[in-house]
Amino acid sequence: MEEAIRWSPHSTASDPRFVIISVSNNRLQYCKLDNISHDKKILYSEINTRRKLPNFTAFDWSKTQEHFVGIGAATGEAVLLDLQKGDNAFMQSFPIKRQRKCNSIAFSAKNFLATGLDNVRNDVCMNIYDLNASMPVNTEPYRKLGTSEAISSIKFFPGQPDTLLAGVRGQCIRLYDLRDSPGSSTAQFPTRQVNNISIDPLDENFFISAGPAGDATVSIWDRRYVSRSTSGTPSSEVPAGSLLELRPAIDTSTPGQSTSIWSLRHSGTKRGCFGILANTGEIKIVETAQHGIKSSNILHSGPSNDYGGTPWAANQYVRRSHVLQYSRSDVSWARQYERPAENERVYAYDFMNPGCPAEGSCLIAMTRPQGQQQREVTMLRIPDAPPHINFTATNELYRDQTLLYHPRAHRRKIADDMDEIRRIALTGKEAMTDSMVLTGSLVSTETLNPAIEMMKLDAGTSSSSQSLHEDLLTIANSALEPEDLFTTLDVQRRRCMEGYLFDCKKNKLIVKDDPWLGDMWDLIARLDDLKADDGMVAHDLDMSYAGVHTVWRNTLKMRRVDNRLISGDAATDAAVSRTVSRIVKNKELPPLLNAVPTKFTEQRQLCLAICGWALPRSTLHTHSLALIEHGYAYKAIVLAYFKGHTDLAIDLLRTATRAGHIQNIGLAAIIAGAVISDDRESTFSWMLEESSDPYLTALLTYFINHSWARVVEMPQLALADRVGIALTYLDDYAVGTFIERHTFSVISAGSIEGLVLTGLDYPAIDLFEKYIARFGDLQTAVLALGRSQPLYSVPNDVRWQAWYDAYLAQMHVWHAFVQRAKFVAQHSVRAVSRRGKSEVKIPGPQVTIRCNNCQLNLARHVAKPLAMSKIGPPAAPGSKSAVEQKAPPKTPASAAGTVCPRCGAPMPRCGICMMWLGSPDPAKLGGAAALSEEDMLARQMTLCLGCGHGFHGNHAQEWFRRHQMCPVPDCQCMCGIGVSAR
Repeated sequence: MEEAIRWSPHSTASDPRFVIISVSNNRLQYCKLDNISHDKKILYSEINTRRKLPNFTAFDWSKTQEHFVGIGAATGEAVLLDLQKGDNAFMQSFPIKRQRKCNSIAFSAKNFLATGLDNVRNDVCMNIYDLNASMPVNTEPYRKLGTSEAISSIKFFPGQPDTLLAGVRGQCIRLYDLRDSPGSSTAQFPTRQVNNISIDPLDENFFISAGPAGDATVSIWDRRYVSRSTSGTPSSEVPAGSLLELRPAIDTSTPGQSTSIWSLRHSGTKRGCFGILANTGEIKIVETAQHGIKSSNILHSGPSNDYGGTPWAANQYVRRSHVLQYSRSDVSWARQYERPAENERVYAYDFMNPGCPAEGSCLIAMTRPQGQQQREVTMLRIPDAPPHINFTATNELYRDQTLLYHPRAHRRKIADDMDEIRRIALTGKEAMTDSMVLTGSLVSTETLNPAIEMMKLDAGTSSSSQSLHEDLLTIANSALEPEDLFTTLDVQRRRCMEGYLFDCKKNKLIVKDDPWLGDMWDLIARLDDLKADDGMVAHDLDMSYAGVHTVWRNTLKMRRVDNRLISGDAATDAAVSRTVSRIVKNKELPPLLNAVPTKFTEQRQLCLAICGWALPRSTLHTHSLALIEHGYAYKAIVLAYFKGHTDLAIDLLRTATRAGHIQNIGLAAIIAGAVISDDRESTFSWMLEESSDPYLTALLTYFINHSWARVVEMPQLALADRVGIALTYLDDYAVGTFIERHTFSVISAGSIEGLVLTGLDYPAIDLFEKYIARFGDLQTAVLALGRSQPLYSVPNDVRWQAWYDAYLAQMHVWHAFVQRAKFVAQHSVRAVSRRGKSEVKIPGPQVTIRCNNCQLNLARHVAKPLAMSKIGPPAAPGSKSAVEQKAPPKTPASAAGTVCPRCGAPMPRCGICMMWLGSPDPAKLGGAAALSEEDMLARQMTLCLGCGHGFHGNHAQEWFRRHQMCPVPDCQCMCGIGVSAR
């Protein structure tokens, strides 16, 4: 750090002072704060400037004398200065015998001075000087400590001036008491986070430290736990004795730059609050706190975790954090949200206490505008509390009571909106060219949606199908307008509202913006067709929804498969082989091409059916024409050739050429000749370099190399087609190796292309676990696995049930009650075993009236309120639950049903008359007798399912006869459109 700024510990509100430190110019500028402008610029006047100082690397302000400071010289000596005197007035210097850099200097409230030096062999590296001695001051140290140990940071405890902390580079933080005898032992914390030590002045038990250069870690310590220290702790582990570790504490994503922490400072007005300054310019304020829950309650609350892990038992936590200045890597984000950019980067800061002239907690910061030599001093205010950010039921974003953004009007399907958002995200990226096209499983340069056509690829056809899908799912993470970003967050809800359930054809239309999800639903439709009419049941074994890996390797024998065994004890290899043979015979699957000898003919046939390769010629011709019409001409031609239908491939080539789907007629003629020509290499080598279509590339690769093994290892092709090629043309050993290797790969990556290998069997749960963790698409995982789970689940695996419950709860939050009921009903039908036993719990009533405040049933006949004991620590024996303790006493209102009998919350107010719903209209004369003569609907309450506002029935009738917009101010919901339509 070349510059620093320090607030005077002797400042007052009437006389605030600070010093600007220029290490590069060897200068100290003593200043007085005069005023703070409206744009937070600090106007100050210079009291004195000390120039021509020796090269120094450390600075500290005396705790006892107002104008007295100390600097640590680059030669290791400590120099005392009076800020009000001239350039050549040095009060005292403390030279050392063997010169080396002074890393830290610190004053104590008892007028001790400590210096920390670089290490040399057989010499002390920390000197303590007593400044209370009679004049002349003795230049010999009062205490000599730290032999042959580099001291990187020193701090005295403000309330205990005889005690100090010293960071020993690469080893530990030591706690010294100067009252101890020189030979006594010292306590220490083994750690590598020994830089920039700072002690909380409001609670001296706690202190913080930072890691070395390149390590953006901050550790929080409690000196009362010093006895926990051990012999050593690797840098990759949590240091012994640290209460909390922030790793990394600041943003480390700045490209091409190692991120380090320049400064740590504690606030003097708020306990547990400290600031972090990084070399990237980021300033972050962290506020810590301690919770009052005892560790014994934490350890025993909640269910046990079957997948390992330990409960969080530490009582120190980060309550909130504020980023006052973003790093240089966030310049584009900062400009978008009106944050300071690079030209306002902060180089130094300090807390303005004591004597801050402004209200609240503030920082004094030093910036240097870009292209200028003159620095600026500004004030940064720390928010007392972060603003309350909330999404409303209509997906509006509020900060406190201020509306920030509201979602765009949805006039199209979610797939169309996502296509448009991805197109916007791609056009905003750098280095975009018109030649960038998709080279994944669904390839077209004519009719694919524009967003996918514009996807940026690394080089030609080198990108894999899996990586392209990952790019598609994450491309909306680019800088977007908030309204578009909210649309990406609302994808699952809108798909649910559009009917995203168990109908594969309908689901494929809903997710048409994601071709890989469309392929997944095509695969599930094939599995449904194979399962229909017990098509996957034979010899007392049910192989429904099994994948290629299960059929080839017989993984059923490795676990309990109760619902798959109709009778018998185990799914042995012989039993599975007999079952596969019977299934193939019953379904009359097409024979193999006899391209390679095999011992597993029936297994190959069934696996090809799962991949979609076991189609008769007429069906294949129909599907190929559909591919051509949708722009996948090369894919249709090449797959027809790979499946052994050479004549069909030539016919399709002719059809595509005449229809204009293949523009290069000469290229088409060469491909047609290549199918029957023997001299291939010289003809097609030049075409391979120019090809951008993965299926055409695969065909040319085979023509040149005569190797199917080269083709199946092309990641640009869809995995189902690669598996089909391997099953058709590779020997048994190569097929087994390919299937085993890629099954492990797709499960590890969470790629939904791998469902062709795992099926919807147990391995698919491992795959979807990774998929959910990477992309958060719980909805697709639940809907895909809902066909086989829990019917074919492994006992004691809680993952599926947890996902199922989470999705039901999410649909409840979305108010998708109709869709939720359909989902439960359709899933229950699929979860019935062959014995007629339902594998899911019978759901409770789906239509109940619940309190909008406590979410409990409003029915008065429910005697005991539901105790929410599943969350939080268990209640003590003999004590009442929190719900029971807060239950209001019985009142006439609760008996009348106008308030919740559980929590006492009243019903909503009418959006027109602002009176409580559930009670007679006070404007009507005659009370209940007059109401009995009115229309039945007029006496009911009315709720809008769009905005959730309620009205008295007669008030709603009168309002919506003349209006279409909701009467609640600023709602803008067009409630009356549905009323007029009805």
